[in-house]
Amino acid sequence: MKRILPLTIVLFSIHIYADDKIAVPDGVKPSEFYDKEGNLFCPDSPNDVNIGWQKVSNEHHENDRLKSIVGLRTEDGKPACSATIIKPPNCSDPSKAKVQVITAGHCTGGMARGGRAITNLFEKSPDARNQMAIESVKYSTENGADIGVLELDSTHTYKDLARLGIVPSEISGKCDPTEDLESIAIPLNQLAGKDQVIRRSTCRQGARTTIIDQWRYWPNVMTLNACTVIGGSSGSSFYDKSGKMCGIMNASTYCHPDEKGVHECQKDTCVFEGGMPKRVRENFATDITVLNKCYKDCVFDADLPDCPLPSNNREFGRRGGQYRWNLEDKITFGTSEKGPKFKSFEVKGCKQDQTPCDCRDPKGYTNVAGSTSGGHTVLKVAPKDFLPGLASYKAKEGDATQFHRLCFRGRIDDGTPLGKLDDIKNAWTEPIFFEPQHKPPFLK
Repeated sequence: MKRILPLTIVLFSIHIYADDKIAVPDGVKPSEFYDKEGNLFCPDSPNDVNIGWQKVSNEHHENDRLKSIVGLRTEDGKPACSATIIKPPNCSDPSKAKVQVITAGHCTGGMARGGRAITNLFEKSPDARNQMAIESVKYSTENGADIGVLELDSTHTYKDLARLGIVPSEISGKCDPTEDLESIAIPLNQLAGKDQVIRRSTCRQGARTTIIDQWRYWPNVMTLNACTVIGGSSGSSFYDKSGKMCGIMNASTYCHPDEKGVHECQKDTCVFEGGMPKRVRENFATDITVLNKCYKDCVFDADLPDCPLPSNNREFGRRGGQYRWNLEDKITFGTSEKGPKFKSFEVKGCKQDQTPCDCRDPKGYTNVAGSTSGGHTVLKVAPKDFLPGLASYKAKEGDATQFHRLCFRGRIDDGTPLGKLDDIKNAWTEPIFFEPQHKPPFLK
């Protein structure tokens, strides 16, 4: 008789904001280091002189154009991510607009109430550092992209920025995929306060790819190498040779050897190779040029017809923060407090290869009733009920690793029995990783 093994579903791994709370072994840091020749290496400290980045000084105003780079602080004053003050696209008169600050979507936590944007974080500068209050998180998504839009409060206007010599960065209309990019970031992890300053390095672009990062599925991300990023670099900008923004930093791999007994994608960002996730040591960025289609008359609006980003406040949210399940365990989904009242949901499973199945394709969905929880309708589904060929699957010794995805789409309560389907661009993708051969030690 063949031995039956427990089947585990695992979701994935890393962001690179400061002091990430992901549990990692001692000595493992969410970093990707390159030396001055552009070669990967793993130094003992980010203070290693061989790292290929340079502190940026503005002592003689030689880097005034980088005054738009800011460091984010959470409501409790904790350093978080990098960000950039931008000139809103499609905006003839920015003086009438609230100041826009762009960062990664995963960096927006703790910013809405008491968050701050800190200017002039140069190694040397004749100008004082300013703390600008963040009024609101205008937009944030990690669904198919990693983008956050912050707005400063009304005491800081674009006219005020001009008086401070701050020139907002412009977003490029189209980025040349063959061009090297300039990385401008404010790294934090393992660096003393005096060394948490703007740093510059040069990145080589690789092919666009799809990555898995914990529970996130990100297609069409920019692949970058030869430039060093560590915690605090998330949300930082990449500039083309014209000085315009092409992307923002969102994910990287750990600088450490693979651990025995643990699949490489359990603890690290992974890319697709041959239809399966695989750890490749590179940096990844979100293409920020999509924002050109999401602004009208200086105002960001994800509900604009041509904006490819998920609509405002349409995020699904997993309840309980659980990242790993077996086949029978149910995944619980809901929406943010500001999100729509969903009456029911639609679900479909995607096969292992990422190309035949697109969550934004309305074909193949099955309607699923929701359940009421805390005044909201939530979705509770067992993966085995929707993943192709796995309804009665039992893991056996020798079975190969598998990768699948679940797609979720909401039906808004509009008074009809079934409910009105939400826009398909808001469909949520949930990556699920099967490794029949291995049961992680944290699952008893």
